[in-house]
Amino acid sequence: MALKSTTLAGSARLEQAAAGGPSVKKGPPHDVADAVGRIQRALVQLGYPMPKSFPGYPAGEPDGIFGAETHATVLAFQKQAFAKEYSQWDGRVGRNTLARMDERLSSAGPEERTIRQPMAVTTTSRCATLTVPGGGLPGLRRGRS
Repeated sequence: MALKSTTLAGSARLEQAAAGGPSVKKGPPHDVADAVGRIQRALVQLGYPMPKSFPGYPAGEPDGIFGAETHATVLAFQKQAFAKEYSQWDGRVGRNTLARMDERLSSAGPEERTIRQPMAVTTTSRCATLTVPGGGLPGLRRGRS
């Protein structure tokens, strides 16, 4: 199977894995950095943040190392992409995982291929505090019970 997405296509190592050759997997030994970097970029484009693998995230280039974060992110992708196919959950990027990634990248519109950043939300309280002379609360009496 020839890869179609611009992110994955053009790597001899990924084309080899897509054709049924050895999967790209966690090292050591480390796999081809360009192939791993393309996988990392694809995962981020598909909405999986990878701040440890992208120095200067999200605008930086991937580190190309198939380490713990990449392995965990591939596994998260596989669990979502192959929800009921537990045998696909191995953290390796082989023929089936590449096919599913490539399919999603090729069919996604430009807005779906953007890097999604975590959203930060801030709130402002509009509550007022009431200060009563003498330090008591209104409606409360001090003294005997």
